[in-house]
Amino acid sequence: MFSPIIIAGGPDNTEIITPSDNILKIAPFENKKAMEHAHLRHFQESVKKKFPQYSFSDFQEGADPPDFEIKRGGITSGLELTMYTLGERREQIKFFAKIQEQVKQLVESKAIDSLEGVRIHLSFGELGGKPNKVKDEVLQELMDAFIQLTHRPKGPMPKDLNFKKAPYPVGEEGQVGNGAIHWMVTGLSNMPLRGSALANATGFELSYTQAFPTSRKEIIAQLQACIDAKDKPGADELLISAGAPDTNGWQIFAESECLIICMKSWKGLDKAPKHLKRIFLDIWGSESVFIIHDALKEDINTK
Repeated sequence: MFSPIIIAGGPDNTEIITPSDNILKIAPFENKKAMEHAHLRHFQESVKKKFPQYSFSDFQEGADPPDFEIKRGGITSGLELTMYTLGERREQIKFFAKIQEQVKQLVESKAIDSLEGVRIHLSFGELGGKPNKVKDEVLQELMDAFIQLTHRPKGPMPKDLNFKKAPYPVGEEGQVGNGAIHWMVTGLSNMPLRGSALANATGFELSYTQAFPTSRKEIIAQLQACIDAKDKPGADELLISAGAPDTNGWQIFAESECLIICMKSWKGLDKAPKHLKRIFLDIWGSESVFIIHDALKEDINTK
């Protein structure tokens, strides 16, 4: 599912990892606790498959810390939860959310009323591949382009696909803001699309890609910071979820990509925690669970 680009030889002679990811928006959670329950249930299923000796069936909310108390083999352990996140990307998500909100408003005002089943992908050129703001007039240009798509008859899917002659907009593309935003219709379904919050509301999907260079050193430092923030009395174990949806329903697949790369050559933490006995890393989208620290077991299995 993931295909990060690794370029050897950064400024300090280290690898530079440049994941190019699609971002998904699902329905938001009611609150942080509801999100944590979703993360815990995902981990519960994943660990059962990968490390059945650490599986558990019973859990209850803890005293914070820990977030939860889990029962495993008759023994109760305090489990803290946290997320591995790329802060800069999370800020850029707000920009994408603004685009999605404008699209929803157009649908509600009937300006866009025939894009059901259409999948549109955005990329960003002059914005450096990492958008966080754009002028309102450029966004309006983009909305106008979407409105024009509604006048293109979708028609039946031809047997011999030819984008140049197709009577429906698959393959159609354009740019706005003097190249700041490039859009392309990448898919078409005879049925309304479902999945993200936008698709569930409108029947069509809008996604985008952004470039974000980083390094193994930076990724590991961010992972260590997650651990340090949760290494407190009251918690025995820590669950770190990567690529998981946040309270607003946003999933950043680059967070999963970065950690998958690092786990392939994982050599252990630079600094062992003082209170946490065991640390799990649950990587969404890859269906992988790693044990990156286990003070109770000398031979840590991170495969």
